[in-house]
Amino acid sequence: MLNFLKFFFGLLIVVLLTIAGALYFESFLTRKEVEITILKVDEMFTPENEKYYLIHTKDEIFENRNYYLHNKDYADALQNKLLSGNKYRIVVVGFNFESNIPLFLEHRNVVDVIAEIKIIRPKVRRLNEF
Repeated sequence: MLNFLKFFFGLLIVVLLTIAGALYFESFLTRKEVEITILKVDEMFTPENEKYYLIHTKDEIFENRNYYLHNKDYADALQNKLLSGNKYRIVVVGFNFESNIPLFLEHRNVVDVIAEIKIIRPKVRRLNEF
């Protein structure tokens, strides 16, 4: 019985350290540049009445949220740069889980906007312009 308790508590410590390490190093290990075209932006509120944004794209939903572990407290300023219908190169951090796991954000968090990508649309000529 004593060996089982030693094994159980040892395993518990390893699991807790792994989760704590994943939370702490998440912003370093999962940082990635992606290109997105924003379809829609929703303004949301947490139960603590903190504002955050959900950014809908064709492939994924991103969050723009102030988050201590991502060293981010400028979500409102960043959101002013992100407009629906435009294409951007952004930096995101976080794990892309298919479901909500406690202690982790549900969607990847936008931490920087690198550039707005201009979409060049060809000029359409009408028949009477020839």
